[in-house]
Parts: sequence; C-alpha cells; structure tokens
Amino acid sequence: MTVAVKVRPGARRTAPAGVRADALLIDVAAPPEKGKANRELLAWARKALGPLASAPELRAGAGSRSKVILLPGIDEATARRRIAELL
Repeated sequence: MTVAVKVRPGARRTAPAGVRADALLIDVAAPPEKGKANRELLAWARKALGPLASAPELRAGAGSRSKVILLPGIDEATARRRIAELL
C-alpha cells in the first residue's frame, strides 16, 4: 500500500501531526538536506508501523515536502488503524 505524506522538516521531534489535504502530516526532526529528513521519515515509519512495515520505501517526492511512501507487507486497513492510533 502507499501513503501520501506531507513533511515538516526541522521539527523538535519526529511525530505525526494530523492529516492535511488527504495526506498524513509528519513533523520530522531532521533538516531537509542531503536526504536526512527522508531517512528520518522512513525510520519513523519502520518504528511506528511495526514489523509488518519493516521495509518502507520512498516512492515519490525525495526533494519535496509532499511524498509517497510504499509500505510493503501491510494492508490498508491495518495501516489506517495504526496511523489513527498514532494521531
């Protein structure tokens, strides 16, 4: 499954901050330079979504605040439930 994400790099901590325009809003505690924010986002996804989403991939938006993450091995219902729990 894929998830649309809007990131806000340079935050105090990495955490979900809500939903905006059909995308999950994530505050990322890394600067938007040399892929640091992207790596932090993927690390957060691995930790927050558990072992089923152990290999998330950035599918689109590497240089943008709007991104698409692929979550292999996790179905949509499980992902939606887990994300709702985090919000």
